[in-house]
Amino acid sequence: MAKKIYELPPLPYGYGDLAPHISEEQLKIHHEKHHQAYVDGANAILNKFDSRSNMEFDVKAVA
Repeated sequence: MAKKIYELPPLPYGYGDLAPHISEEQLKIHHEKHHQAYVDGANAILNKFDSRSNMEFDVKAVA
């Protein structure tokens, strides 16, 4: 079973709090879709290495 090493952090403000500079919809999409995709991708990479016993890796080389 895949471990969740990283989790999407909650924002310290509401989605509508940056209006009118960034709309509530834009911020929600960025946080819930784009940022979540980065978190999921990082977890997927780390789980690949976790599934291989005694494998050392350089995070910079993977990124």
